[in-house]
Amino acid sequence: MSSANRALEDLERLYRLTEQAMERLKAGDLETMIGTESERRELMATIAWESLKGDRSALKKLQELVALDTELRQAATAVRDTLGQRLAKLRRGNSAVGVYNRIDG
Repeated sequence: MSSANRALEDLERLYRLTEQAMERLKAGDLETMIGTESERRELMATIAWESLKGDRSALKKLQELVALDTELRQAATAVRDTLGQRLAKLRRGNSAVGVYNRIDG
């Protein structure tokens, strides 16, 4: 297997992993950041209660969490798009090499 084919396979695998990460983000799977479902509910309830009592720091924490989620989604989208562009370019290049080899060979 040529190094170009290995690089293409590696890039395809990385692209699939990025796609999976994007799907988890879209589904709202933030367990790795916040913990279990019950912990997330408790956190949200605490933040809501504290903000009702006038504790602005709890509201600020919620805003930071939302901002972090937004940053993660944007970063994952950028990585996915970049990988997709590179993968398409490599595929086109790999196809061109295959056509050249068939003509030449």
